[in-house]
Amino acid sequence: MCKAWAGHTHQDDLATGRASARSSSARWAKERQLERLLREAEGRIGGDERVTFFDTFVTPCGGHFQLGDVDGRERLLPVDGKGQPLNADGVALSDGDTMEELRRRPVYSFLFQQRSGLYSAAVPETGLEHGRAVNLQTLSTAELYLEAVKGTTPRAAAPRR
Repeated sequence: MCKAWAGHTHQDDLATGRASARSSSARWAKERQLERLLREAEGRIGGDERVTFFDTFVTPCGGHFQLGDVDGRERLLPVDGKGQPLNADGVALSDGDTMEELRRRPVYSFLFQQRSGLYSAAVPETGLEHGRAVNLQTLSTAELYLEAVKGTTPRAAAPRR
Protein backbone atom coordinates (compact mmCIF):
# COMPACT_ATOMS: atom_id res chain seq x y z
CA MET A 1 0.00 0.00 0.00
CA CYS A 2 1.25 3.49 -0.85
CA LYS A 3 2.34 5.68 2.10
CA ALA A 4 0.02 8.48 0.88
CA TRP A 5 -2.96 6.18 1.44
CA ALA A 6 -1.83 4.95 4.86
CA GLY A 7 -4.53 5.84 7.36
CA HIS A 8 -6.96 6.87 4.59
CA THR A 9 -10.35 5.24 5.03
CA HIS A 10 -13.52 4.78 3.09
CA GLN A 11 -15.17 7.10 5.66
CA ASP A 12 -12.77 9.88 4.62
CA ASP A 13 -13.87 9.45 1.01
CA LEU A 14 -17.54 9.59 2.01
CA ALA A 15 -17.05 12.71 4.12
CA THR A 16 -15.16 14.45 1.32
CA GLY A 17 -17.85 13.47 -1.18
CA ARG A 18 -20.65 14.74 1.08
CA ALA A 19 -18.88 18.07 1.67
CA SER A 20 -18.34 18.49 -2.06
CA ALA A 21 -21.99 17.68 -2.80
CA ARG A 22 -23.22 20.17 -0.15
CA SER A 23 -20.94 22.87 -1.59
CA SER A 24 -22.16 22.22 -5.15
CA SER A 25 -25.79 22.15 -4.02
CA ALA A 26 -25.42 25.49 -2.20
CA ARG A 27 -23.66 27.04 -5.21
CA TRP A 28 -26.46 25.89 -7.56
CA ALA A 29 -29.17 27.07 -5.16
CA LYS A 30 -27.54 30.51 -4.95
CA GLU A 31 -27.21 30.67 -8.74
CA ARG A 32 -30.89 29.74 -9.12
CA GLN A 33 -31.87 32.48 -6.64
CA LEU A 34 -29.64 35.02 -8.44
CA GLU A 35 -31.38 34.15 -11.73
CA ARG A 36 -34.78 34.69 -10.04
CA LEU A 37 -33.62 37.96 -8.53
CA LEU A 38 -32.29 39.34 -11.82
CA ARG A 39 -35.46 38.30 -13.66
CA GLU A 40 -37.72 39.95 -11.01
CA ALA A 41 -35.60 43.13 -11.19
CA GLU A 42 -36.15 43.31 -14.98
CA GLY A 43 -32.63 42.21 -15.77
CA ARG A 44 -31.61 41.90 -19.39
CA ILE A 45 -31.52 38.46 -20.93
CA GLY A 46 -29.26 37.08 -23.62
CA GLY A 47 -25.75 38.23 -24.38
CA ASP A 48 -23.29 37.41 -27.09
CA GLU A 49 -21.07 34.47 -27.97
CA ARG A 50 -18.66 35.30 -25.13
CA VAL A 51 -20.88 36.01 -22.12
CA THR A 52 -24.50 36.44 -20.99
CA PHE A 53 -25.91 39.36 -19.03
CA PHE A 54 -26.51 36.93 -16.15
CA ASP A 55 -22.82 35.93 -16.10
CA THR A 56 -21.88 39.61 -16.21
CA PHE A 57 -24.23 40.25 -13.26
CA VAL A 58 -22.99 37.33 -11.15
CA THR A 59 -19.29 38.13 -11.43
CA PRO A 60 -19.32 41.57 -9.73
CA CYS A 61 -22.69 41.39 -7.91
CA GLY A 62 -23.05 37.78 -6.76
CA GLY A 63 -20.92 38.53 -3.70
CA HIS A 64 -23.45 41.15 -2.57
CA PHE A 65 -25.76 38.28 -1.56
CA GLN A 66 -25.61 35.12 0.50
CA LEU A 67 -28.08 32.27 0.58
CA GLY A 68 -30.30 32.27 3.67
CA ASP A 69 -33.68 31.31 5.06
CA VAL A 70 -36.47 33.93 5.10
CA ASP A 71 -39.83 32.83 6.48
CA GLY A 72 -39.00 29.19 5.80
CA ARG A 73 -38.02 29.84 2.18
CA GLU A 74 -34.58 29.88 0.63
CA ARG A 75 -33.80 33.49 -0.34
CA LEU A 76 -30.83 35.73 -1.01
CA LEU A 77 -29.80 38.07 1.78
CA PRO A 78 -27.92 41.27 0.91
CA VAL A 79 -24.55 41.43 2.66
CA ASP A 80 -21.64 43.85 2.84
CA GLY A 81 -18.06 43.09 1.84
CA LYS A 82 -17.47 41.34 5.19
CA GLY A 83 -20.51 39.06 4.79
CA GLN A 84 -22.60 40.97 7.35
CA PRO A 85 -26.30 41.67 6.59
CA LEU A 86 -26.94 45.09 5.06
CA ASN A 87 -29.07 47.40 7.20
CA ALA A 88 -30.60 50.83 6.70
CA ASP A 89 -31.45 52.51 10.00
CA GLY A 90 -31.45 49.14 11.77
CA VAL A 91 -33.78 47.48 9.26
CA ALA A 92 -32.41 44.71 7.07
CA LEU A 93 -32.45 45.56 3.36
CA SER A 94 -34.34 43.21 1.08
CA ASP A 95 -32.85 41.65 -2.03
CA GLY A 96 -35.21 43.83 -4.12
CA ASP A 97 -33.97 47.02 -2.43
CA THR A 98 -30.40 46.01 -3.12
CA MET A 99 -31.22 45.35 -6.78
CA GLU A 100 -32.77 48.84 -7.06
CA GLU A 101 -29.53 50.27 -5.68
CA LEU A 102 -27.52 48.30 -8.25
CA ARG A 103 -29.89 49.49 -11.01
CA ARG A 104 -29.13 53.11 -10.09
CA ARG A 105 -25.35 52.68 -10.28
CA PRO A 106 -24.16 53.71 -13.74
CA VAL A 107 -21.67 50.85 -13.97
CA TYR A 108 -24.42 48.22 -13.42
CA SER A 109 -27.42 49.95 -15.04
CA PHE A 110 -26.81 48.32 -18.44
CA LEU A 111 -27.69 44.94 -16.87
CA PHE A 112 -31.33 46.01 -16.50
CA GLN A 113 -34.18 46.78 -18.90
CA GLN A 114 -34.80 50.49 -19.31
CA ARG A 115 -37.95 51.71 -17.68
CA SER A 116 -40.45 53.94 -19.39
CA GLY A 117 -43.80 55.49 -18.56
CA LEU A 118 -44.42 56.16 -14.89
CA TYR A 119 -40.92 55.24 -13.78
CA SER A 120 -38.90 56.99 -16.46
CA ALA A 121 -38.18 59.96 -14.20
CA ALA A 122 -36.73 57.61 -11.58
CA VAL A 123 -33.97 56.47 -13.93
CA PRO A 124 -31.39 59.19 -14.62
CA GLU A 125 -30.27 59.83 -18.17
CA THR A 126 -26.90 58.23 -18.70
CA GLY A 127 -25.66 60.30 -21.56
CA LEU A 128 -26.47 62.42 -24.54
CA GLU A 129 -25.61 61.76 -28.12
CA HIS A 130 -25.85 64.94 -30.21
CA GLY A 131 -28.45 66.37 -27.79
CA ARG A 132 -30.61 63.23 -27.41
CA ALA A 133 -30.65 60.46 -24.82
CA VAL A 134 -28.53 57.38 -25.52
CA ASN A 135 -30.45 54.08 -25.81
CA LEU A 136 -28.28 51.68 -23.84
CA GLN A 137 -30.15 48.67 -25.24
CA THR A 138 -28.63 49.29 -28.68
CA LEU A 139 -25.00 49.69 -27.59
CA SER A 140 -22.20 47.14 -27.83
CA THR A 141 -20.36 45.98 -24.72
CA ALA A 142 -17.53 48.46 -25.34
CA GLU A 143 -19.98 51.31 -25.90
CA LEU A 144 -21.84 50.40 -22.69
CA TYR A 145 -18.59 50.54 -20.76
CA LEU A 146 -17.73 53.94 -22.24
CA GLU A 147 -21.19 55.28 -21.33
CA ALA A 148 -20.84 53.95 -17.77
CA VAL A 149 -17.49 55.65 -17.16
CA LYS A 150 -18.16 58.81 -19.18
CA GLY A 151 -19.72 60.69 -16.27
CA THR A 152 -17.16 59.59 -13.68
CA THR A 153 -13.92 60.03 -15.62
CA PRO A 154 -12.28 63.46 -15.30
CA ARG A 155 -11.52 65.23 -18.55
CA ALA A 156 -7.85 65.66 -19.44
CA ALA A 157 -6.60 69.22 -19.40
CA ALA A 158 -5.95 70.79 -22.77
CA PRO A 159 -2.25 70.86 -23.70
CA ARG A 160 -0.56 74.19 -23.03
CA ARG A 161 1.07 75.96 -25.90
